[in-house]
Amino acid sequence: YEGPAGSYWVMVAVEAVDRQVLLYRSDDLTQWTFLSSYGPARAVDGVWECPDLFPLAVDGDPSDVRWVLLISLNPGGIAGGSGTQYVIGRFDGVTFTADSEASDADIDWLDFGRDCYAGVTFDGLAREERTLIAWMSNWDYARYLPFAENVLQHGMMTLPRRLSLVRAEGPNRSEGRIRLRQHPIVGALGPETVRDSAGVEARVTLIEQLPDAGRIVVRVDTQEASGFAVRLRCDASGEGGIVLSYDRGARRLSLDRRAGSEDLHEFPSIEVMPVAGGHQVELVIWLDRASVEVFADGGTRVLTDLIAPQSGAALAVEGIGGTVRIERIAVAAATVSATQVD
Repeated sequence: YEGPAGSYWVMVAVEAVDRQVLLYRSDDLTQWTFLSSYGPARAVDGVWECPDLFPLAVDGDPSDVRWVLLISLNPGGIAGGSGTQYVIGRFDGVTFTADSEASDADIDWLDFGRDCYAGVTFDGLAREERTLIAWMSNWDYARYLPFAENVLQHGMMTLPRRLSLVRAEGPNRSEGRIRLRQHPIVGALGPETVRDSAGVEARVTLIEQLPDAGRIVVRVDTQEASGFAVRLRCDASGEGGIVLSYDRGARRLSLDRRAGSEDLHEFPSIEVMPVAGGHQVELVIWLDRASVEVFADGGTRVLTDLIAPQSGAALAVEGIGGTVRIERIAVAAATVSATQVD
């Protein structure tokens, strides 16, 4: 910490069962003095662990800096089992104080899937390069998952994610809710395969061969339809696979990963994530052989799930309650699959 209170080390710890974050100060990393505590507050249905505390500028404005407190908890996550909440506030070198614009009933979740847990950020990077990586699993079933080549792994990690703070869009942007935005940091991608300018009502296969791992950008105008569905790793006729659905009326995105996972302990599930809504929706999907990470609303909403390996390799889209317009689907292969990284 470097600020009005001085320059010194701050240790962020937790009393897990008491749901409290404890802050300590040291000038030499040997002798520590208690500063203050935060909590219990917000999500408290499980033990707290893996805290992190760091500053970020709001919309890149160095005159408006807030502090982000990450707290992982298990159980009690938004999708069941393991999960991570974040709290935005101010830190004066002694006390962390949550922003007053959010009450204890307003819980901000780092990720709405079941498999993004215990994420912390790297030290030594510039403030605008704050980067997080998390464990891609859930304590509800981690020990039951099969372990073999090309099958679900116990130790997979999420993509590294560059973090920033942005104000949510609204009638008056200066009064919008501040949210954490996540942007994947990935190496080189192969050339894109693009499909666009197509009206779809019934299920249509648009990409016949998805890569083992890569990025899929989906931009759809729902027009008068109530939503749309994207099937990942389905067969050539558009059947099966992992289903990602958008409900315009409910302003909700859901991920159905039940395909191929019926025999896995507590694994089959459907995850739900609120989104800003509207007619036009853009999703950035990072797909690997046994995982999917979905970024919506410009990265302020994220959903991460492990998936059971699928027999199909295609991508299909269908309108729900009417015809939708495919403005763009772009698929680019990653040069290295996440399951191949040591």
